[in-house]
Amino acid sequence: MERNCPYCDAHSFGRQKKAAQIVCCSKLITAVAVSCLVMLTAVSCSSEKNEFASKPETSAETEASGQTQPQTELEQYQAAAEKGDAEAMFQLGACYEEEKNNELAFHWYKEAAELGHKDAMYKMAECYTGKMGVEKEPAFVVIWCQRAAEAGHVKAACDMGVFSENGHGVERDNKAAFQWYQKAAEQGYIPAMIDLAGCYMYGKGTEQNSAEGIEWLQKTASAGSSEAMYLLGQVYATGKVAEQDYEAAVEWYQKAADLGYVQAMDCLGECYMNGQGVEQNYGTGAEWYQKAAGQEHADSMYHLGECYIKGLGVEQDYEMGAEWLHKAGILGNVDAMAAMAALREHGLGVEQDTAAAAEMFYAAGIGYYEGEGVKQSYEAALVFFEKGAGLGSAQAMNYVGLCYMSGQGTEQNAPAAMEWYQKAADQGYGPAMLSVGLSYYSGIGVEKNYGAAVEWFLKADELGVARAAYYLGEAYEYGRGVEMNQEASIAWYEKAGDQGDIKAMRTLAGNYQLGLGAPKDEEEAVRWYRAAAELGDAESMCDVGACYQFGKGVTKDQETAVEWYQRAQSAGNIEAMYNLGKCYECGWGVEKNLDVAARWYLSGANRGDGEAMYALASCYKFGYGLQTDLEAAIRWYEACVATNSTASKSAQNRLDEFSRNH
Repeated sequence: MERNCPYCDAHSFGRQKKAAQIVCCSKLITAVAVSCLVMLTAVSCSSEKNEFASKPETSAETEASGQTQPQTELEQYQAAAEKGDAEAMFQLGACYEEEKNNELAFHWYKEAAELGHKDAMYKMAECYTGKMGVEKEPAFVVIWCQRAAEAGHVKAACDMGVFSENGHGVERDNKAAFQWYQKAAEQGYIPAMIDLAGCYMYGKGTEQNSAEGIEWLQKTASAGSSEAMYLLGQVYATGKVAEQDYEAAVEWYQKAADLGYVQAMDCLGECYMNGQGVEQNYGTGAEWYQKAAGQEHADSMYHLGECYIKGLGVEQDYEMGAEWLHKAGILGNVDAMAAMAALREHGLGVEQDTAAAAEMFYAAGIGYYEGEGVKQSYEAALVFFEKGAGLGSAQAMNYVGLCYMSGQGTEQNAPAAMEWYQKAADQGYGPAMLSVGLSYYSGIGVEKNYGAAVEWFLKADELGVARAAYYLGEAYEYGRGVEMNQEASIAWYEKAGDQGDIKAMRTLAGNYQLGLGAPKDEEEAVRWYRAAAELGDAESMCDVGACYQFGKGVTKDQETAVEWYQRAQSAGNIEAMYNLGKCYECGWGVEKNLDVAARWYLSGANRGDGEAMYALASCYKFGYGLQTDLEAAIRWYEACVATNSTASKSAQNRLDEFSRNH
């Protein structure tokens, strides 16, 4: 998987999905806010210490001063720290961290950070990712990371490149990202050197300069980076940013493979199999696949399985091939699932089982449909769904219908979709019954018929399809195919909600909150919002936070509101980012902090939230948490106007005010 930013998926430079498919993009970073930081090396309190640590006083010095000589190293750091020595404070924090005394460790790290100690600043950023018992606060992560980077911390500089590239807590700005990567790269930090190479090769934040990018990769490779060696192999194999040269590609793959870089082993195997850059040699190719497969590399397991099935470089052995395909499939290789399905269908190397084959084809289709472990391809998904459907899989039939209904992987054809839904429904497949019902309900692919829709919803409900109960609730609420009955509507919504249908839960919450179809009951509304939130619905998490903030259905509790907003933003809810900014701006449930407020407004604005854009523009205009910048203020007011949000009119008024006064 691509290395991910703490808030969202970011492009990655040179990530391979399989040997024949090369991806060269920009950044490899971690999947959550904790992982966005490169962890600091733990500092030992008993032996090796930071070479820059303050030198403890000698015995003679302490005797001359009339003081008692400290008995332990910890006491020596304590004495120096109490005199204001920032390095001693940092080392003292490290000692307490090693002793699992998080409270004192955090205290001394913070003391050192406030004095400008760059390592302590970076440690503070790490703490706010949820480490050492500190409550997670992504805005503080960015603030401390930026301070550390500005003080010269190389890893922090690289992280700031990530934040700038993805717009988290700072403006989304590829040029700024490039500058941060460059700053870290020039100090020899290998991840930044690789990122900088990607910026040059693809013109991100700087003018495209493939030669400069390749030069940076070569510098990184010379420093011993097997990843850079592999990426150079990719560059020459694909010919996208340099003239295609398979011999050069093989040379770099070989160097990376010799250092144990598993993706390079797989690519090297591919080169030998295809005779690209080397004389074709199936045996050597299979050997490289074998080495990589031995390290649990799923693509290589798939390739090795294919070798055994086709007898390429190894003696043909369907059973051995099936064994490797099975292992690759377990690790999520979609092509291996499809290949295994073919073996099951024909009984090659495994017992023939068309039903199992059908479900494997369906699983492969889902992999391509959702892009799980493979580049998303609706065309490929439809191929496998149709194979599964042809072998009798009702699930596959339903998805063939979905593809035709939505025009995914084929031309849109609603009548054909309805036929496939009907086939699956006739086999007793509940979700397909729901699909048939929705077709009648919407009149797409068949003449609209609410009565028929309700009949199919009832059939699906009998099989436990929660969404069918939701639509029955909607049918009774609006009198579609049945006589309008608000009491029955609520009952059906509750049945769907009890079965875990989030849409039903949110509908119930809204109805109880506003008194629609049921007596107004804010406590019941909160109960349903919370139920949906506990199932991972980010919007409901934000709604629970709002209930606590304003005391709707629960006792007003600003701190609990902030906790729910934090959960919501972690789950991707943009509104919660704005709400957190407001909480920090006004001191609701947290200590007032305009710097943190501005960071949250930045995060929300970068993701298109109009309210956050307006608040951010105001921060730039008045210098709240950010340096005053009227040009930036105007830019964000204009962006807010374009969103047509509730803040757009106010933003336009601000722009008109600028026009009158300037």
